[in-house]
Amino acid sequence: MNIQGSNAKELFDDIRQQVALGRIAPGQILPPVRELAQTLGLNRNTVALAYKRLVSAGVADAQGRRGTRIREAIRELAREGHGASSALQDLASGNPALGYLPAPTQLTAGVRGQTQALYGADPLVPELRAVCQQVFHKDTPSDTDYHVSYGAVDAIERLLQAFLLAGDKVGIEDPGYLNSINSVHTLGYKPVGIEVDSEGIVPASLQAALEDGLRALILTPRAHNPTGCSLSRARAKQIEQILKQYPELLLMIDDHFWMLASSPYRNVIPADHLRWALIRSVSKGLGPDLRVALVASDLQTSERLSQRLASGAQWVSHLLQQMVVHGLTDAEIKAQTRVAQAAYVQARADLMHALKKQSIPFWDSEEGFNLWIPLDREAEPVLAGLAARGWLVRSGQVFGVSSPAQGLRVSFANLNAKDAQRFATDLAQVLQERY
Repeated sequence: MNIQGSNAKELFDDIRQQVALGRIAPGQILPPVRELAQTLGLNRNTVALAYKRLVSAGVADAQGRRGTRIREAIRELAREGHGASSALQDLASGNPALGYLPAPTQLTAGVRGQTQALYGADPLVPELRAVCQQVFHKDTPSDTDYHVSYGAVDAIERLLQAFLLAGDKVGIEDPGYLNSINSVHTLGYKPVGIEVDSEGIVPASLQAALEDGLRALILTPRAHNPTGCSLSRARAKQIEQILKQYPELLLMIDDHFWMLASSPYRNVIPADHLRWALIRSVSKGLGPDLRVALVASDLQTSERLSQRLASGAQWVSHLLQQMVVHGLTDAEIKAQTRVAQAAYVQARADLMHALKKQSIPFWDSEEGFNLWIPLDREAEPVLAGLAARGWLVRSGQVFGVSSPAQGLRVSFANLNAKDAQRFATDLAQVLQERY
């Protein structure tokens, strides 16, 4: 490894350039500070400063006594849904049922008579601000401000960038939401898996991560993806008590299923927490293609988020905002949403009943479109067996944070009772064949 430079800036530039050109490979450990300082005739503090800048820039990771290692290249990212058509019955996409979403023509009724917004207009239209107050007032303090973003992941990314530096540790449920995992990796933060069970994140796992320097936490209060689990009342209280010890932690609550939820929202945000945001996307109820999420936060976090929005997209289209207002207030669309909610509850119950009849273990869930079936073996042979019988199901491996998760995620939004019985029978046969 031929590193050159006479000061910290030159060392930083030289190493970064060599990494970019592939001369220093991902995963390689840089020479010890003392060794490189002696080789170049520099003060050890000069080399240490260069290494610190590499870590801050996301080029390398500091690993204590193990040295400074060049960060691994970003892995090829798995995505939610799937672009290719398939002859298989889709239980893999994680999507809502298209038939329960409002038609675009219903939503565009909200922009009839509207004029175009110009530069300098308030980023949040007054009608949507009023809706935000109705949506959030029961679950947030009085000193709360509101924003709108291009979806929940957009809000999470902007919040992370507003408060964190490259290499900072971000807690994610393990197994966790694929898009959150991807965002943390792509932005150069260090994902830390927080164990999950049927009641939500495990307190001991969260406590250990916080004690190890966690800077931010992304938490799903209900309809956790991929398991479908929701926080129990007792678990939410436990988590809140733990978080009271860490008021400066950036706490992001992704309540993505709020529009269709039948279980109550369980708050975990301590009353005096300094940095928090409650994010509620309209994707599950009005459709993912709207790309809109509502954000409530404390005033300091609101200011930081506002700055990040202003330096990027500046505002979410006012036309989209008016469509969301219409979707959340129109009587006909609200009635459709209630029908969808009941249908998803029934579909979940049908699938759980079918699996129980076949003695197939699963995580009991209350919300969402997904059910988690744990496996005691690799998922790929099971997926192949199901595909041979006409089913497309998602491997749980991609949802793992600390290590690949052993399980299947079954998305049941379009599954009827008859097909649920057929799927459970086929899965039981596949599992028996693979013993």
